[in-house]
Amino acid sequence: MAQKRMFDRALTANERFIDLPVSAKALYFILGMEADDEGFVSARTVMRVHGFSEDDLGVLVAKQYCIRFKSGVIVITHWHKNNWLDSRRIRKTEYTEEKALLTTRNGDYLLSDGLARIEESRVEENRKDIPSESGNANTEVRLTTEEMSAQFAKGRQLLGRKISPQNK
Repeated sequence: MAQKRMFDRALTANERFIDLPVSAKALYFILGMEADDEGFVSARTVMRVHGFSEDDLGVLVAKQYCIRFKSGVIVITHWHKNNWLDSRRIRKTEYTEEKALLTTRNGDYLLSDGLARIEESRVEENRKDIPSESGNANTEVRLTTEEMSAQFAKGRQLLGRKISPQNK
């Protein structure tokens, strides 16, 4: 894991960041220092060691500086804007389940739309092949409403928050 971390001044010198409470700003910087090479860190451990409250983390999550997972792990949303690491030296994160829930856009981590990546293999495994009227035995059947609801329930359980097909 790298021993040096950077913070992009464009992210920390704007009005949105300046309006954060001092304790939330301090937590953001410490999380950045403690994160692994892909921006993941156990927030609970950092908060216990350094004496931060849940409110400090809640502010960072609400202002979209971090994404929080039910497991207690967070990822720093702007990690790739803050830190550039040589791909040959990056140590992969141990938080692979959490990482599977994310996508990146313009250098920011975002939750994947509809959790497609997590369940992609499970949906493929459970795909039903039935003969169609034309006799083709490999016609794909779309998920029913109940099956889709079950997939979202699994996602809610993994994330610990409400999601729906309409959330982007």
